[in-house]
Amino acid sequence: VLNLTSRALELDAVRDAYAYFFSAIAYFNLNQLPEAEQRALKAEAIDRDHDEPLLQLLLAQIYEAKNDAADAASHLREYLKLAPESQDSDHLKKVLAEAQSPK
Repeated sequence: VLNLTSRALELDAVRDAYAYFFSAIAYFNLNQLPEAEQRALKAEAIDRDHDEPLLQLLLAQIYEAKNDAADAASHLREYLKLAPESQDSDHLKKVLAEAQSPK
């Protein structure tokens, strides 16, 4: 996947949010969090119309893995706002509520 996304970015690094998104997923799955975060944030900057809500979920997962609860919650809220009818929305709302409750 990284080879394909790298090639796509060589062709159009300015407007291809999906290449950055899929590259971020690949880096996340390789546990290379700085690279995953950088690629996901680049995709987010390009995707100003929020055409891909899953990008917000990916950012939430990246920040959760980096133990950044505030940013993880922020992106999870954004995902739920953009995709309120998603299959996992009930589960994610519970996760968010638990993360925000005082311990």
